[in-house]
Amino acid sequence: MRSLLILVLSLIVDLIVSLVIILACIKFQSFKQFYKTIATMMNSIPSMALLPLIIMWFGIGDSAIVALVTHSVVWTFTIYILDGINSLPKIYQEFADNINLDLKSRIKDIYIPALLPNITAGLKVVWGRAWRSLIGAEVAFGAIGAAGGLGYYININRYNGDMPKVFAGIIIIATIGLLVDLAIFSNIEKKMRKWGTLHE
Repeated sequence: MRSLLILVLSLIVDLIVSLVIILACIKFQSFKQFYKTIATMMNSIPSMALLPLIIMWFGIGDSAIVALVTHSVVWTFTIYILDGINSLPKIYQEFADNINLDLKSRIKDIYIPALLPNITAGLKVVWGRAWRSLIGAEVAFGAIGAAGGLGYYININRYNGDMPKVFAGIIIIATIGLLVDLAIFSNIEKKMRKWGTLHE
């Protein structure tokens, strides 16, 4: 339960940060080009490679885990959405210009409906990355004294040589991932097929 609570908190923070970045990229083209270069570079760095820096900046605890998950999520999600914006037909932008739509209306009436498949795919990918980073961080921090979470549970039982409990922890992680996919993403994709915005 603790792992899921931290993950939900992290994803809320990450989606807010991603939204701010995407809005800035939409409004300022020069920033968009700069950001995409930085995001591409940062996205190639595994979260655990940043662990020493994260510990130095945030210490050992929930804030460090949130920082690691944020690194896994923000770069990937924003790239997904920005690539989706780039792939939108030019007629959408021209139509918005012709009727003088403001930024808020463009986002609500054009970008969100047109980008729904990209948003869903991006969320599905970053959920997996965030979940793996969270468990990896809990395992790493569990090794140096932090407590709680599935990663810590696996780590402490590894130290005690209790392999059945280690496998039980792994099975729980995989089961949670499957349930989230079936309960959330599969339902969203079914609705999108019904709306005609997603095709097999």
